[in-house]
Amino acid sequence: KLDLNSIDEHYGNRQVTDLPTAKVKIELSPGQTAQWDDYGKNGTPELRDFYKTLEELRFSENWVKID
Repeated sequence: KLDLNSIDEHYGNRQVTDLPTAKVKIELSPGQTAQWDDYGKNGTPELRDFYKTLEELRFSENWVKID
């Protein structure tokens, strides 16, 4: 289970180059957000599951462009 209230603000090793980065900001309630960046997208097992779910949504849902 991903606990957004105890998440760190930064993950990853900047000594390595050319890795994908996740920059995430989620509004938990008005005025309260969870925000982090994860260089390498390898922060915690829960975050890896979260990223995988988001990436799967790209193909499993029928997205409609809104102008």
